[in-house]
Amino acid sequence: MSNGLIARRRDGPKRRIGCASPPASVRRGQSVSYCRPSAAPYAGNVPYRFFSATLVTDLVFIWLGDPMWALFSFWLLVGGLAGGAAAAFAGFMDFMLVPQIRRHFSSWSHMLAAIVLMALAAANFVARWNDPLSAVMPWGLFLSVLSFLVLSVAGWLGGKLVFEHNLGPGVKGKS
Repeated sequence: MSNGLIARRRDGPKRRIGCASPPASVRRGQSVSYCRPSAAPYAGNVPYRFFSATLVTDLVFIWLGDPMWALFSFWLLVGGLAGGAAAAFAGFMDFMLVPQIRRHFSSWSHMLAAIVLMALAAANFVARWNDPLSAVMPWGLFLSVLSFLVLSVAGWLGGKLVFEHNLGPGVKGKS
């Protein structure tokens, strides 16, 4: 009857052991777990902030010429890639485990934009690996601007999932 932390009741769906039934405001399949909201919308803020700051520090480096700003950009890329990996894991788990998410075109578009964003950020990171100072111009800045544009699209699509399709944490309303 018990499969680790997951149990299946004979008369109902799988449910985490030790979790109360979801409140009336939470619909089944709204997030991966009935005990807590999805982590994907929260985790998505980390790469958004880090990759946006990478563009800002690149521009400040070009303006001032201080090597400190190029190193900031490098480490912001590292943090953004780490946070993006966590957000990708949470988002992919929601995408695969919650059928309501997969039926929206914007969720597929959001996933594709996030994959492209992580590929651009990884390319930016690799370009800066040996010499973060000389890599800023022209390719580092170009990749940062392109990443910011893709990030804006991915963020808009993620917001559409939460606010238009009501697929986010603690969102009440129709789907």
